[in-house]
Amino acid sequence: LATYGFLTSNIVNILLAYVFMGPMDMGLPGFALSTAIGYIAGAAVLATHFRRDSRLGFGRGTVRTSEILSMGSPAAFAMMLIMVNMLGMNLIVMNNMGSEGMAIRSVCLNIQMLSSIFVSGISQTLQPVGGTLYGSEDMTGMRMVTSIAARYQIAASGTIMVIALLAPQLFLTVYGVTDPSTVAEGIHCIRLFAPFIILQALNYMVMILFQVFGHRPASLAVSAIECGAVLAFAYTLVGYSTDYIWTSFWMGELLASIVIVTASLLIRHIRPEFSGLALLKRPEGLTYDTSSNGDGSDLLTTLDSIESFLSTNGVPDEICVRARLCCEEIMLNVVEHGISGDPDRFMDVLVRIVDDRILITI
Repeated sequence: LATYGFLTSNIVNILLAYVFMGPMDMGLPGFALSTAIGYIAGAAVLATHFRRDSRLGFGRGTVRTSEILSMGSPAAFAMMLIMVNMLGMNLIVMNNMGSEGMAIRSVCLNIQMLSSIFVSGISQTLQPVGGTLYGSEDMTGMRMVTSIAARYQIAASGTIMVIALLAPQLFLTVYGVTDPSTVAEGIHCIRLFAPFIILQALNYMVMILFQVFGHRPASLAVSAIECGAVLAFAYTLVGYSTDYIWTSFWMGELLASIVIVTASLLIRHIRPEFSGLALLKRPEGLTYDTSSNGDGSDLLTTLDSIESFLSTNGVPDEICVRARLCCEEIMLNVVEHGISGDPDRFMDVLVRIVDDRILITI
């Protein structure tokens, strides 16, 4: 439903913009009106939800409003700083390069938006999946998901960056820049701008991971450095050359990356319970993390390894056998009725010994 609403909004917007600005010759007011009507049409599609369920979902729960605001504040702060950054950079470009610079700036913004499709999509997937894994203290799963997300992020943003470096004229043509002098200047500026794409994607992903792992001050700091550094570099260096307007984007992101790496190394040195660039906290106690195939073919091996881990770490034999029996009953049930012996699916098992307790998560 969310997808249908989004598509409806944009299709109506585009069609009405063509009609209002073309045959009806309404100019920019027509463009503004088409945008407003498009969003109304999208909202109408979303409103069909209430034919099936009249509830909005508000009610008394266990999560306080302050917690919700705290969790969402890094992303909200980042969006606010993006607005500040856009306003500041637009003024710098306009004052130093005029309308030609603004045309190039608009193309760079659209390249950034193309990258943001992947950046925001991957990050919005990483938040709920990563939060669930982190909440259940599945560190192996968390590392696996983070690794997958990073690979996709690098592949997507890296591809866009390479195209911007090798074929900047392609973007200028697509976005309607045809004046020969502007095209020549645009090719030069886009190449200077291009490294920003991959650095911004990776920094944004680290910011989301900080948010998932509960390091909200660090997440807010990354957003602030990204925005402030880009504006500071551009404002300070533009007097030497307008080229610095475009290099300031990746210079600011590079500074944010250096701060992230340095702070992470320092914190991990002081507090060894944290690991990785995004400061993933290791679970408390002795841990054993393993997986078992969904067809049950290695179930006995998995159960043997769990029992061996418990026995090796001083758990009495009687308790080891009872823990193994609990795992066997649950995992057999999952194989037979949950995933129906599907060999392409698997079960994660996390075993922890904390003080006088054994905690097993399947």
